[in-house]
Amino acid sequence: MTRIKEAGKAGVAAYTLTEFAFWLGSVPLAIALVAYTTGSLPDFATTEGKEAVAGYVFVFINFARVIVPLRIALALALDCFACLHGTQRALQPLRRCTARRF
Repeated sequence: MTRIKEAGKAGVAAYTLTEFAFWLGSVPLAIALVAYTTGSLPDFATTEGKEAVAGYVFVFINFARVIVPLRIALALALDCFACLHGTQRALQPLRRCTARRF
């Protein structure tokens, strides 16, 4: 996270976009995969359904935690793109991007 902070506003913007895209895409995909593999969605009214949902959530959250470094790396890779196409135009239209490349 320190590298994202060092990248400035463009780094924060890139990290925000990557996190938004990850959560917006992964949650519906996880629900669709559960429905596809089991044939139906778990029933929240029964104890078995609640236990199944707890298991799915446990696996999904741990997977999301494991790939945090990949999401940060993607945000750092998109840092210059966000600087050139987003924050530079919106905040400082005449200054040149000073994002660091690693």
